[in-house]
Amino acid sequence: MSGRAVIVSAGRVQDPERLRARLSPRPDDRVIAADGGVAHALALGLRPDRVVGDFDSLPRERWPEVKRLGAEVVRVPREKDETDTELAIRTALAWGCTEIVLVGGVGSRLDHSLANLFLLASLPPGVRGRLLDERNEIHFLRSGEEIQLPARPGAYLSLVPLTPEVTGVEAAGVRWPLQGARLTWSASLGVSNEFTAPEARIRVGKGCLAVVVAEE
Repeated sequence: MSGRAVIVSAGRVQDPERLRARLSPRPDDRVIAADGGVAHALALGLRPDRVVGDFDSLPRERWPEVKRLGAEVVRVPREKDETDTELAIRTALAWGCTEIVLVGGVGSRLDHSLANLFLLASLPPGVRGRLLDERNEIHFLRSGEEIQLPARPGAYLSLVPLTPEVTGVEAAGVRWPLQGARLTWSASLGVSNEFTAPEARIRVGKGCLAVVVAEE
């Protein structure tokens, strides 16, 4: 199987209608809810194909609703080496999905937010990851990869290195273009750029880069 997996975790979802519009669900999406993320999935109008987790964040009164969905339920021990979101990502990879979109992946737990960020950054070659909330969209580029992003009026475009340095960075269609730039953890050179063309093109020579489209 190829295609897109939408993983819904139990982080912050404040405006389901806005988030659904940004997600643009597709009929052939495979939807995986990670633990309490099933409540967010329902609020987004998504029907999970699988619900996975130890269910420590899913209120007991929601269980009848989960059972009515007819989704496959995979219950795992609470004491385990992986987060529920990681298990959901493993499911998507086992299904052969080539694109993974994570919603509800950030929230008050900064440790979970960071872990989710790096889980998506370390997907196997040929699998694209994206983290999405109501105001932010994060893509992940590895060595030799590039992406074209349609402009969003009023949005910022930031390039944040996820490895100590990222070299050969190119950015076109933006107010401050880059050509062969070197981005490092010790500087914020890539933060708060702006779209100046209908589409921006970002390319990485070597390293791992978070490409963030952020709206006010």
